[in-house]
Amino acid sequence: MNTLLINGCSFGHVWKPTANFVKQVNCDKFENISRPGTSFQRTLRTTVEWVAQNGNPSMVVIPITFAHRWELPICDDQKFGPIDGIWMPLQANTAMENTHATWKFLLGSQEDKIKKINDLYYGLISNTVGYWDKLFTEIISLCAFLEQRKIPYLMWDMCNDFDEDLLIDHSFVQKAQLIKQNMKVINIFSFCGNKYMWRLKERSIGEPFNQHWGSEEYRGLESYILQYVNDNQILQ
Repeated sequence: MNTLLINGCSFGHVWKPTANFVKQVNCDKFENISRPGTSFQRTLRTTVEWVAQNGNPSMVVIPITFAHRWELPICDDQKFGPIDGIWMPLQANTAMENTHATWKFLLGSQEDKIKKINDLYYGLISNTVGYWDKLFTEIISLCAFLEQRKIPYLMWDMCNDFDEDLLIDHSFVQKAQLIKQNMKVINIFSFCGNKYMWRLKERSIGEPFNQHWGSEEYRGLESYILQYVNDNQILQ
């Protein structure tokens, strides 16, 4: 059986690909190891982990999550299972407390320590492009792993809505060009998955594009992805 592997954050987790989509990327079934509230650091780690434990999937699709998220191996046991193990997904304290159940896994003493770490981490990084720099390196690293394993793949920005103009004065602008040159990563400066789904229908004024869309919007996203795969011969 040819397996389609999907990995990302909650935007990937809520996606239930249609049978037609799975078939069109030359697969018979799919496995979605996306996890809400997680980082691309986790996407990189768990994709490698899944391949190490299960062998090569037939196709990997990755909606790229928020650049500012991260993770640490700070849990005291394997409470997150064979893929995530001791790794705790981290983001701003307010986001973890208000929206993500993963916070409930923390013990009281750990919670205080993690809040302090988060305050320091987000307090020290003064510019958004610092998070982007880290993410770009992780994207390139995961692409290299998949290329080395000869695993077909496609990635796209799901929620960051990157602005290339913000990189002009930064040294890692050349690194971003490496990503732009890779046709297996939809141009992250011109395409954002959530914004694309937001544009599929007439929206009310002020409605945010970064939200969990329904099956209809995801079918529209699937159509775009399949067209891109065919136009750019991703599976050949």
